[in-house]
Amino acid sequence: MCILRDDAARRKLKGRAERGYTLLELVVVVSIVAVMAAVALPSMRPAEDQRLDHAVAWIAESVRFARAEAMRTGNPVHLEVNETSGRLRVTVADLTGPSAAPGAELRDPISKQPYDFVVSDLPDMRGIDITAKSFDYPSGGRTETVVFDARGLPFTKSSDNFMRLTQGEIQIALGDRERNVYVAPLTGRVTLD
Repeated sequence: MCILRDDAARRKLKGRAERGYTLLELVVVVSIVAVMAAVALPSMRPAEDQRLDHAVAWIAESVRFARAEAMRTGNPVHLEVNETSGRLRVTVADLTGPSAAPGAELRDPISKQPYDFVVSDLPDMRGIDITAKSFDYPSGGRTETVVFDARGLPFTKSSDNFMRLTQGEIQIALGDRERNVYVAPLTGRVTLD
């Protein structure tokens, strides 16, 4: 009798194993996996995105530093962003000549080094490129410099004419990813995309 029960139980289990899973069981499992993926994916951003975000934030803070230093000291501050070399430089503006030029160096408030950096040479910024800069002025000229006045407003001096900024944008890239830092023409405020 014991043998018959075991055979019956085995046949019953074998029949269930051959049937597979019900649709309801599959829907529940897929739903659980989808919820887990939705929770886990945002925290799994690629390291490149984080490096690019760090670089964009650093460049935005550098532009904000130039603007804040002009407002703090009351002296115009010159910001240069060189696309070719990837150089970012902040100095006092020399407005004595026909055009705005870099003057006395300013120092980074933390490192105490001159505020003159090649972005890709900084720690954790290898491979970061300044792919475009656009400081546009009414004359139609596009330059790699902008000057902030004592009120923090962006302008330039060219051929003895003072011109307000009409568009200010710095494009930063890492591989195929790009981000922008904007300088508002009317206020000089710095924003990111």
